[in-house]
Amino acid sequence: MLFLISVIVSILILLLFTKNDKNFTSKTYAIWVPRFEYASVEDVYKIIKNCADLGFTDILFQVRGNGTVYYESNYEPWAYELFSNNNNYENPGWDPLEVAVDFSKIYNLKIHAYINVLPGWKGLKNPPLSNGNLWSTRKDLFMVDSIGKTMLPTSGWYTFLNPSHPEVIRHLSNLSNELLKYDIDGLHLDYIRYPYDYYLSAKEIYPHLSNSELKKRFNFSFDKVSISQMNKKYGKNWSDENMINYRSDTITHLVKCMSNSYSTMSNIIVSASVIANPFESKLFAGQDSVLWVKESLIDWIIQMNYNTLKFNDNLNKMTNKLGKKLTKNNLIIGIYCDQSKNDLKKQFNKIKNSNCRGYAFFSYGLLFEQHKINSKGKTIKSLISKNVTQ
Repeated sequence: MLFLISVIVSILILLLFTKNDKNFTSKTYAIWVPRFEYASVEDVYKIIKNCADLGFTDILFQVRGNGTVYYESNYEPWAYELFSNNNNYENPGWDPLEVAVDFSKIYNLKIHAYINVLPGWKGLKNPPLSNGNLWSTRKDLFMVDSIGKTMLPTSGWYTFLNPSHPEVIRHLSNLSNELLKYDIDGLHLDYIRYPYDYYLSAKEIYPHLSNSELKKRFNFSFDKVSISQMNKKYGKNWSDENMINYRSDTITHLVKCMSNSYSTMSNIIVSASVIANPFESKLFAGQDSVLWVKESLIDWIIQMNYNTLKFNDNLNKMTNKLGKKLTKNNLIIGIYCDQSKNDLKKQFNKIKNSNCRGYAFFSYGLLFEQHKINSKGKTIKSLISKNVTQ
């Protein structure tokens, strides 16, 4: 009898510690919950409950969008969306991240604090109140294009902070570090890259520029700090290849700085959303995500594999570049849920056959409408349920 009790206790202890181990390889079913999906405590509760009911294990819960935050911060102002029009923006009266962490424990879900790293503002109007937002106070900290102009936000796209600037690195590191005051299960980094795709919306604010002139507006790293660092590293006659390597080194250094405080914490996962094609991501955006995993700067790569036509090709390129071990332990494949149910099933099964760590779904609002599960949500629920019981 004593032996049996001892065995049971040993198993429970093993399970406890295994659950908190970054190397634990049970399948992960994660979902992105953007900041637009909640405006009240009730919303957050419904989100947590719905995600648990559907079968998710992890929630990537967004708490930073574009220079404002959805938690109590010493470095950035509260998100203006949390206030009514007549509020002074000092305190919304509740803390979305704290609420999410508390509710998640009821349903045994893991909460990852999900932040847009480099975006600093979005929209044609300036922040509604100059209470610390960097776009209002420190435009010198933002990216500069190839003709020496500060990157401007559009109605649908962000202006980006300059990842080369020491003050930006310190500011973003402070943001990631202060999240440790919450009982989070993970830190999730999004938009930790160069905005090579700015051209898709730049025409809005530069309507009269030719395509060749417009191209100069989405080529970044031409601020004084970056140029000085480039000249020091490569000499004044640096090449396009030098610029590609510089951008990659810059983003990798930022990842290292932001994840440094998490490196010794075996119970907190650091993950990053990355462009689906690992070769293009480094070439155009400065993301060398495979290196981040190999150097233990992050624990999970979450591949944003959103192109239906290129889904298999991008998945194969990523798994081949990672190899079997890193694929199994460190790769999660992201599915874009705004597609046919047939395509969702095909991609789910393709991920299953890849033997990667797990699945991530973008996003909550595509599976639930006003917190009511829709047909695609039911499809995902069925796929997860069948996969868990097999």
